[in-house]
Amino acid sequence: MAEPANALPREIVALRMTPAQLTALEARGFVLLARSPGPLAVGDLFRFEVPSTISTAEALRLARDLAPSAIIDFNHIYRPAQAECRDLFCQQRRTIRWPQPPNECRVEASIGLIDTTVDRNAPALSGQKVTVLDGVSGGRPLASMNHGTAIAALLIGRSDASVPGLLPRSEVVTVQAFHKSDAGEDIGDTFDIVTAVDTLLKRGLKVINLSFTGPNNRLLAEIVARSASEQTLLVAAAGNRGPTAPVVYPAGYESVVAVTAVGDDLRIYRGANRGNFVDFAAPGVNVQVVSAKVETRFETGTSFAAPFITAALAASRAQQPAASSDALVTALQSSATDLGKPGRDPVFGWGLVQVPEICP
Repeated sequence: MAEPANALPREIVALRMTPAQLTALEARGFVLLARSPGPLAVGDLFRFEVPSTISTAEALRLARDLAPSAIIDFNHIYRPAQAECRDLFCQQRRTIRWPQPPNECRVEASIGLIDTTVDRNAPALSGQKVTVLDGVSGGRPLASMNHGTAIAALLIGRSDASVPGLLPRSEVVTVQAFHKSDAGEDIGDTFDIVTAVDTLLKRGLKVINLSFTGPNNRLLAEIVARSASEQTLLVAAAGNRGPTAPVVYPAGYESVVAVTAVGDDLRIYRGANRGNFVDFAAPGVNVQVVSAKVETRFETGTSFAAPFITAALAASRAQQPAASSDALVTALQSSATDLGKPGRDPVFGWGLVQVPEICP
């Protein structure tokens, strides 16, 4: 088993480890770095430094042998799914028939968000219903504010802001689960992301935006499955690695709503991942967003497409609280504009979401 390039070096994570198994690992040189403050919905979560005498891959095999009933994996890392943007402004909301200023979607919904740090003092978020929870373990430095602030403002920014939010009367509960790596990169690891999802589940959030991508992970899969069992919709970016890239996660899990990006011309974003896991397309090329440092900027990537689907599902959930997750997603499917090959396809999924019935 090779050393993973997309995981924190010298670390593994574990779920549902018994006290005896924990003792066995520590006796073999594993160092407990962090433990969930209380049982998560999927069990106790542990983060370990592996013994210095063996590789991370060897340590993973050893840990699984010592604790066969536990779920153990590398501490994979996940990155905000944004891409560099070089083009000009496009009127993306019109393509999905979202209300245009001075009109607004007046639905009041609650949305969960797991992302980088959010600047609640940004003009677009001033006075808005934003709850920010710290989700970075181990005292590591917080990630930058740009990505998280842009996503939060896109979701619920003030209606009179330079870039009005999709659901300005709604609230966002965000867990800042990304930290600054030694190399200065904004990353989130499995331990913090699984804990963040659990935090939002316990707060009763039924729609959660996940604008980041990374590898498949056993622990992440477990909390995703738990979310589905609790009728919580997870919406994720489909990825920006290109049409031949492998599936990314959490978008690749069956119960997660995976969102790709299209431009104002309804052409697929050339950097978008493709595959049978893609569910919907939404505007994600030259999306005008707010920033923690400048008033507005333009961004491209599936990160910025995901909030359009999140907002649509959150508005639907608020108006139909008794509806199942499957029913809400099926309603979006039936109203989507088919793009590409007839029916669902690996490029556009079910097509471009349309929202006139959601925000009349």
